[in-house]
Amino acid sequence: MKKPYWQPSWYRLLFRADGGSGWEVMGPPPVSRVPNAALANGSLEAWVQALLAGAVEELDDLRGELLIECFDGPEPAEGAQPVHSARIRLPGPTAGPSAPRRRARRRPGAGRSG
Repeated sequence: MKKPYWQPSWYRLLFRADGGSGWEVMGPPPVSRVPNAALANGSLEAWVQALLAGAVEELDDLRGELLIECFDGPEPAEGAQPVHSARIRLPGPTAGPSAPRRRARRRPGAGRSG
């Protein structure tokens, strides 16, 4: 059997909210395998960039930083250095034309005639 020319990789996503003190692992499981199809057709770095680009839209309700760390094994030891990592800023909700608008709340008694 021919061995693939790429090496399997695993990743974890971490999020730190604005004003937060530390990184939190996003979603179970804490470490996931990078899809083989992604590595068969491109580099780990290209896959990471594509994943992070999609995350900005997918996680549009979060404001803070998103960090991805990639490892060469499924269970990285405590303090293990990633083989690749990248960080992006998640801007959070924006008040633009595409954002849902809230209706103004009426004050109690406003608009009623006595």
